[in-house]
Amino acid sequence: MLRIAAGDGLLTADELDERLEAALSARTVSELAALTADLPPVSASAGVAVAEVKDVVRIEQVHSGAVERVGRWVVPRKLELAVTYCDVTLDFTDAVITHDTLRMTWA
Repeated sequence: MLRIAAGDGLLTADELDERLEAALSARTVSELAALTADLPPVSASAGVAVAEVKDVVRIEQVHSGAVERVGRWVVPRKLELAVTYCDVTLDFTDAVITHDTLRMTWA
């Protein structure tokens, strides 16, 4: 949420650094909540509903054209691709990244 707010210009780089440092040292949920209390909900800021943030997304396609994730899309923690004879394009330029690491598997 902090990274999205910074990307949308609601936090300066210094404010983002301070809040991320405080978030990493937080011990309670209320300490975390205080760091985002003045920010709009993710859905308003990112144009994406909070419910759409998923831990794992699996994409399965065979002989059915291209798989594309472009524009504003939510990057899950894990992306499983099971595609055969399909082009895959993942454009992270405007993607909403909610995790530090993306794990991708190809089947």
